[in-house]
Amino acid sequence: MPFFTIITATYNAAATLPRLLDSLSEQTCRDFELIIQDGASTDDTVAVAESYRDKLPALSLASEPDTGIYDAWNKALGRIRGAWVLFLGADDRLAAADVLENVVAALDAQPTENADGLLFASGGVAVTTAADIPLRYIPSRTIGAVRSLRAAAMPVPFPGLFVRSSLLTLHRFDASLRIAGDYEFLCQTWREDSQSLRLPFLVTNMTTGGLSSQQAYAAFGVKETIDAADRHYGNAWTPKRRRDYRLTRILSALYTFLPHSAPWIHNALRRIRNKSSLPVWQRRHAEPLPLFSPKQVPIFIISFNRLVCLHRLINWLEENGLTNIIIVDNASTYPPLLEYLDSLPYRVVRLPENKGHLAVWQCGLFSDILDHQYFVVTDPDVLPDEACPEDAILCFYNQLMAYPPITKCGFSLRLDDIPFEYPLREPVLEMEGRYWQSPLPDGSGFFAPIDTTFALYRPGIKPDEPRWFKGIRLAPPYVARHLPWYELTADDESRFYTNCIKTQSSFWSAADNATLKKENLALRAKINELEHQVDLLSKSLKNQAVMLCYNSLRSLKKKIFHEKH
Repeated sequence: MPFFTIITATYNAAATLPRLLDSLSEQTCRDFELIIQDGASTDDTVAVAESYRDKLPALSLASEPDTGIYDAWNKALGRIRGAWVLFLGADDRLAAADVLENVVAALDAQPTENADGLLFASGGVAVTTAADIPLRYIPSRTIGAVRSLRAAAMPVPFPGLFVRSSLLTLHRFDASLRIAGDYEFLCQTWREDSQSLRLPFLVTNMTTGGLSSQQAYAAFGVKETIDAADRHYGNAWTPKRRRDYRLTRILSALYTFLPHSAPWIHNALRRIRNKSSLPVWQRRHAEPLPLFSPKQVPIFIISFNRLVCLHRLINWLEENGLTNIIIVDNASTYPPLLEYLDSLPYRVVRLPENKGHLAVWQCGLFSDILDHQYFVVTDPDVLPDEACPEDAILCFYNQLMAYPPITKCGFSLRLDDIPFEYPLREPVLEMEGRYWQSPLPDGSGFFAPIDTTFALYRPGIKPDEPRWFKGIRLAPPYVARHLPWYELTADDESRFYTNCIKTQSSFWSAADNATLKKENLALRAKINELEHQVDLLSKSLKNQAVMLCYNSLRSLKKKIFHEKH
């Protein structure tokens, strides 16, 4: 019995089917069968499929009329032999030659007690042009999947979802549906988040242009989805959803009869409703995104007399294949750190003076990168959580594509495990907790300012611009720890560091009481400075995250320094 079954439904797909078949024939894992269910094509689809039998010996092909993709999938289910099933379109392709090999490794790595209960394994999907140029990246989020289903939303991209075959012996797709049959199937079968494994890598490149991606058919998809949610969970047709559906019907008509003007009208309606512009991948003539590879993104680490933190961060980056590292050292003097910097295989730029938390910009040495590339900037003492998936950079990029006004996206900072003994615990919770209070519509993160917490920046972002403050922090599992919050005893390194410390962007780095008192004064000055900047900024921006930052700064200052109202 093969480990995987790949199912694809075809109809007159002779021109696009080789894209899928070539990607399957290149797989390093050969433990799979391919079932092609053709809908009685009138072109050369069957002949194209037959020509791949030498490359794909476990190919099963049938051609007969069907009523649509879900009817074709149901017909194919009678022939499956694999333990896990993946449904792909005839113009999709697996994202890399080792995708199936990586899925096997991820499933094999699960403890027996967990593996037995797994019904789904979900990876990311890249929406691409026919030339494989990405238009959008869709990461997989299995946490909260059932909640998403109840909210009439697709929790994971279906072309990246492996389904245990035992489910498919008991459940079928609703062949009467045109667009939402995959959503309805998950409503039948996905009962607990724990039934799924999140695969932290791209599984499929999905070509745009299917019915579900076309605005002209959006109303069909919305109605089918909400009807399915209503059947399975009840009370899905809320007044708001009815209003939204009526608007979607109007938009679908616009895209059908006025295809060239519809995006402009659509954007105007979004502005009236105080929403951001239509994302590029939803426009009729979507522009391809710049080619983006997380492993090629420059990672700037601002270093100053912190060895242990830097070493831990670099280890994490290396483990996740992020090795385009540039260390910008702020004139450190700690001898063990200097020795470590000398031993690294990465680019190390030693500044003649301490430029502070904006050293990457203020040193003037990296304009070629900052003006033209996406890049990451972080302090060395921000360490991604051990449960953080390896596709964090890709998820940051996805949010920047979804929200054009946002200039950077990064990790949220963990607050739930800060030791009670940490002297500044309450001020930290007061200030940092505000950054968890303005969620994105899909719950994937929060609108919140970011300083030098680990974040991905757009090209051309400068600290003196008002838009500098417009950021997103992702929700768990994309969180990091600010390591100084966990240092309760001073060692030689921390004592050396606190003797050298100056006012910096992060207020929470000192470890001894005398320095903490000194930093309180610096904190007050910093808050005054930020209040002034945000006060000016708030006159021209409507971003709620900016106002949250503004109010939290004022509240924190009053709490710490007992100012009168």
